[in-house]
Amino acid sequence: MVIVACSQSRPEKTCSTYKELPDPYKTGTSWENVKPGLNFSFGSIDTRYEKQVAPNFRENLKYWEGIAWKGERISSQLVLWATEEVKQVEFEVSALKAGKNFIPDSCVQPHFVRYTMTDEFAGGCGYRKPENFASSLSADVLDHIGCMDLEANSVRPVWITIDVPRDVATGIYKGKITLYAKINGKSLKKDLNLQVEVLDKTLTPPSEWPFHLDLWQHPASVARWHQVPVWSDEHFGLLRPLMKRLADAGQKVITANLNKDPWNGQCYDRYADMIFWTKKADGTWSYEYSAFDKWVSMMMELGINKGINCYSMIPWNNELHYWDEAKNDTVTIRAVPGTPVFESVWIPFIKDFKEHLKAKSWLDITNIAMDERDPETMKATIGFLQKYAPELGIAFADNHKSYKEYPFLKDISVAY
Repeated sequence: MVIVACSQSRPEKTCSTYKELPDPYKTGTSWENVKPGLNFSFGSIDTRYEKQVAPNFRENLKYWEGIAWKGERISSQLVLWATEEVKQVEFEVSALKAGKNFIPDSCVQPHFVRYTMTDEFAGGCGYRKPENFASSLSADVLDHIGCMDLEANSVRPVWITIDVPRDVATGIYKGKITLYAKINGKSLKKDLNLQVEVLDKTLTPPSEWPFHLDLWQHPASVARWHQVPVWSDEHFGLLRPLMKRLADAGQKVITANLNKDPWNGQCYDRYADMIFWTKKADGTWSYEYSAFDKWVSMMMELGINKGINCYSMIPWNNELHYWDEAKNDTVTIRAVPGTPVFESVWIPFIKDFKEHLKAKSWLDITNIAMDERDPETMKATIGFLQKYAPELGIAFADNHKSYKEYPFLKDISVAY
């Protein structure tokens, strides 16, 4: 009898993903003392490991343990580095077991950490010339790809999240994450051990956390990246899992916009209209809310339901646009608070918007939101809202300390 031992090599895959920019900051760190092959070790979740700098661990840790409450997400960071190209790095995870009890393998998720270009914060945000600020690559993005190739003389962190079920039993759970790779045509397989001690404490669901998290959303950028029509079914299908992750982080507020891009193109993608304005041939107005309604409804279904912050009656360039039936064209105007033009366009809208919000039962949680506008503009706009829409809340991101004049503001973010 002849017994043939077969290696546990993985099926060949093409690990396609986007290409990162070259690092403009060369550290000159030598890779000469790095052992050949794929090196790996658990590191710290508090460290951003540089792409071009070989880590210098006292010892390479192949074992990780953590402590968690029931219902909590905990994280670890595995660091990979090599002097030669490594192909098809991928992972398999096992369930974490404590006797007959277990945390399903679906609760353990590895994510490749990607590097993005950034510059120094220096004096703060705002208009800046790129040549005046030092740029570098920074570990930032968690990429949801199944496998990845590593460049020679480079580092690749892997962020591992463990979502502990809320109904799991107390105990010490053990399992493993298996690393697969191909180097010079040879297959590599390594087991890394994981241990989680689950305490007899339960974390409340994110929707019940009192911490007020408001990360502004930008749905139009998702449509551009995936090349699908904005507000299409395909677009919302792509948005849902991203916004679910945001809800799971404790997000409380929905970001919406009332007219054209509130930030005048500050972002790479301009904000797409959620509400479409039409000036009819007889001079009256109509407003189409289907995209706004679909967006808000989806976010609320995910548990983001404490506020709807609507930007902005005072966009950074004070421009609005609408479809003019008489001209059969889109018209763009400047509407500065305190002027007749401002009142002529915003009075009919705000009246119609209030009625629409009442019909949807959203009026009590909706705020007219403004971002870093000067005190004079704020005063005129708040005066307008107090006169024509006192039912609506007001949200404000403030860099002028104007908030001190308005104790009735419902939601403020203050430059500190």
